[in-house]
Amino acid sequence: MVDTRTLIAPAALALLCSFALPAQASDEPRPWSFNAGFRVWHNEWDANSFPFSSNLPPGNNQTTQRTVSHVRDSKTMIIPMVSARYGDWALTATSTMPRSFNLADGITSINVPRSESDVSLSYYITPQISVGIGQKHISWTNIRIRGPVASLGLAAPLQQGLTLYSGLGLGRLRSKNTVENSELSISYFVGEAGLAYSLGALDSRLSNFTALLAYRNQRVTAHDVGLSDSLGRIYTQSDVSDVTSGPVLGLTARF
Repeated sequence: MVDTRTLIAPAALALLCSFALPAQASDEPRPWSFNAGFRVWHNEWDANSFPFSSNLPPGNNQTTQRTVSHVRDSKTMIIPMVSARYGDWALTATSTMPRSFNLADGITSINVPRSESDVSLSYYITPQISVGIGQKHISWTNIRIRGPVASLGLAAPLQQGLTLYSGLGLGRLRSKNTVENSELSISYFVGEAGLAYSLGALDSRLSNFTALLAYRNQRVTAHDVGLSDSLGRIYTQSDVSDVTSGPVLGLTARF
């Protein structure tokens, strides 16, 4: 069967970026196990504010960003993953390979390179339930977002070789604009649900490999953003959310 403990350990916000690796359980229990693999995430970035920032008038110490209404672009991101488990504890790390998104608001069009990384430590309360804490990093252009994320993972075996799993992560992060030297408070949410399949159910020689198919949704909400018009004049403050979501395919191996 699939080792549900490796399915549900979340890699803290995360791809963020991701939840921990599905992997195959061995016949003989051992204290240490290692996993490595990758994910292919075809995600749509619904960017409502972040890449388009403007300077405030002199003397105004509020952070401001010009609102962009539902600017979208889709890219496929490769996410290498590694995980080490000892007993009921798991340490997981993921990092996306940077991709450039083309975002436009009808006036401005820019290519925005985006990348994410996660490190998390998880504990298995039961083989089907885990809790975790980790660190999330997101960056694009001059924006750097980082902070702690708490997570919960669940798994349920369905039939021979097939397991249903899900994960949820919540965090309170900080966003820094390296050009304007300003900061914002960030609420972070990530959710993922899908199926993992042990390839050993097809051929015993593949017993250490697991494939997965899932859907992932990630939301970054900046609080009290000072919104301005095209001339840089502030007219209100509001919470602004950027969303990345889409299907995930993955393959992992246990050593």
